[in-house]
Amino acid sequence: MKKVKVFSPARVDLAGGTLDIYPVYLFFDNPFTLNSTLSNGIEVYIEKNSGKIEITNKNSGVSEYHPSSHPHTALVSHFLNHFEINEGYKISFFSHFPSGSSLGVSSSLLVALYYGFKAFLKFKHRRIEVVEVLKNIEARFLGYPAGVQDYLAPMFGGMNAFFFKLNGIEREKLKFDKPLSSRLIFVFTGKSHFSGSANWELFKGFFDRKKGIVEGFNLIYENAIKVKGAVENRDYKRLGHLLKEDFLIRKKMHPALIPDTGLFDFLDSLEGVSGFRLCGAASGGTVGVLVDVEKKKEVILSLEKKGYVVFNTSIANTGVRVSML
Repeated sequence: MKKVKVFSPARVDLAGGTLDIYPVYLFFDNPFTLNSTLSNGIEVYIEKNSGKIEITNKNSGVSEYHPSSHPHTALVSHFLNHFEINEGYKISFFSHFPSGSSLGVSSSLLVALYYGFKAFLKFKHRRIEVVEVLKNIEARFLGYPAGVQDYLAPMFGGMNAFFFKLNGIEREKLKFDKPLSSRLIFVFTGKSHFSGSANWELFKGFFDRKKGIVEGFNLIYENAIKVKGAVENRDYKRLGHLLKEDFLIRKKMHPALIPDTGLFDFLDSLEGVSGFRLCGAASGGTVGVLVDVEKKKEVILSLEKKGYVVFNTSIANTGVRVSML
C-alpha cells in the first residue's frame, strides 16, 4: 500500500453546543450535544515517500516541510509531532468549506489524519482515547479549551446525541431524518469563526459566574432537551422555533459573539424560513437555516441574490471513510 484517501465529514450541531467542553458539562444533569455529519467535509491524501514530510494545503496552495509553523499547515505538524511521525510521507488535504466555517473542519482534519495513518501504522487506540488525544492536540494548537463533539461526529457518522457523564461519554444514535435533511440549508455569514476564542469567552464567563452566561448555559441545556424531542417527533415547526431560541440565547449571553452582518434580519424577513441558529459557539461561520420545503428554492435564490454563499451540502448518514489508492 502506497497511498490512501480519507474523507472525514464536517458536522452541524443542532443543540447543546458548548456543553461538550470539559468541565462545563459536569455541572449539568445528563447534558448532551445533538449533531449530524454533513455530506461534505475534508479530504486527506497520505502517500508513502522518502525523506522529509511534505504538507500541502490544497485550498491555499501552501506547501511546507514538517515541522511547519505556517498557519495553513501547522495543525498537521502538531498531529505529526504527537505521534512522532517524522519522515517518509507526503500529505495533502482539501476542505469543501472555507476556514472559519464553524462546521468542525479542523477537527475533521485531525480525524482524517488519524485514520489515514492508522492504515499505515496500525494504531490500536479505543475511539474515546482518540477523541481525547485529538481534542488535546487542537486545544494546544488553538491555545484554548476544545470541546469533543467535532471529533465524535465524523467518527460515528449520522445524527447522534452525545451525553457527557461523570464516567464518560455515551452515544444515542438517532434515526436519520431525510425530511429534515431536505429542510436544512447552510449559509456562510461571510465572517470567519474561530471556535477557540468564542468558546473561551463563554467558558471563562461560566466559571467567573457571570449571571447572564450562567443563565444562558442553563437555557442552552433546557433547549437541547426540547430540540431532541422535536427531532424525534419530526415536529419541524417547533424545531424552527427552538433553533431561533438557541440563537437568541447565545446573542444575549455575549452579543459580541454574533457577527456584524445583515444576514439575521434578512432571514427574519424571508417567507419560508422557520428558524435558524449559528453553528458552533458563534462569532461567525455558518448559519443552519430550517426552511419550508416548498419555499426552499426561493429562499436560496433570495440569499444568493443578496451575495450570501449557500453551501451545496446536507446532513448525511456517513462517517469517516478510508480508501486505498
